[in-house]
Amino acid sequence: MEYIATICSLQDMPQLLRVDSFLIGHSFYANRLSASFNQKQIIQAKKYCKENHKKIYVLVNKIFTNSELNRLKKYLIFLKKIQVDGIFFCDFAVFEIAKELHIENLLVFYHETFLKSATDLLAYHQIGIPRCVFSKDATIKDICSLKPEYKDFAGVIVQGYVPIYYSKRKILSNFYRVNHFKKPNNFNEGFFLKEKIREDFYPVIENKSGTLVFLPTPLSYIESILTLKDHLSFIIFDNIFENINDLIQWIHLYQKVLNENQMIQDLDLKNFSSGFLFKKTELE
Repeated sequence: MEYIATICSLQDMPQLLRVDSFLIGHSFYANRLSASFNQKQIIQAKKYCKENHKKIYVLVNKIFTNSELNRLKKYLIFLKKIQVDGIFFCDFAVFEIAKELHIENLLVFYHETFLKSATDLLAYHQIGIPRCVFSKDATIKDICSLKPEYKDFAGVIVQGYVPIYYSKRKILSNFYRVNHFKKPNNFNEGFFLKEKIREDFYPVIENKSGTLVFLPTPLSYIESILTLKDHLSFIIFDNIFENINDLIQWIHLYQKVLNENQMIQDLDLKNFSSGFLFKKTELE
């Protein structure tokens, strides 16, 4: 099982000894980032991974407009040049340009809703996408329906906050403008949305790519990881809104469960959610 983690800074990398791979990106080309990494920092991350026998993946999961495609192509050329180990994407403009550049073998399809079932993953794999990440709404039945012989190109997010809404509109900026509030320097952390009819507070961030709203409770699949492990080759730990110590602890717990092949007793998960794993769909 490959352990992939997002990070907040390059200084996090030496602390994550149990991680196999890192997932980073730049705010122009990606959303759902813990931090934005420029090209110089990505080169440094690649150098660290090469020296320490780890992999570096780059997140390019923004929805691109036609006017942005030339800039996207230059970025993919850069990623090819420095030999990153993979590119996580959701816009098929990335797929088409990657084919032009002969780097489609690096692609990992990473879409919030398109990859719910094993059939979905197999369909995208057949058109030439090497690996895919199950969507956030995939149930345990959906994931386990993927036969173990196909697990090498399947993964899932197992820990972290999950986005439920994405818009290219700058929602927070517009709110501050309409209400004549002084706009903060950034909207990366500490902002929440609350509906009148619900008690929950929904974390929200805004960057160059738009606005993301997250579920109020972070995801944790640790109670089900022993059931899922035969159908996955990689798992992702997303540390957005979390600190490095929490990330280290969760990775340790997952490895302990998988290595010992038994669940940890009395693990406190009251502040976490199993997401859609056990949700029934309208078709069931």
